[in-house]
Amino acid sequence: MSSALSVDLRERVVRAVEAGASRHQAAKRFGVSLASASCWCGQFAREGHVDPKPLVGISARTGSRPIRI
Repeated sequence: MSSALSVDLRERVVRAVEAGASRHQAAKRFGVSLASASCWCGQFAREGHVDPKPLVGISARTGSRPIRI
């Protein structure tokens, strides 16, 4: 699993959409997926921020990777 993209990038995408760009245009401009741009815009509308969700720690016994909650 890759690390979360920066809050700054997330905020720039949301600001571009609020300024009139479509989610497609903002995603293309900032080099992120349409799904990410849509999620961030939705999260901003619901929660008022675009902070990444916390990661759950790695299990020492199973060796599994962290998951987002």
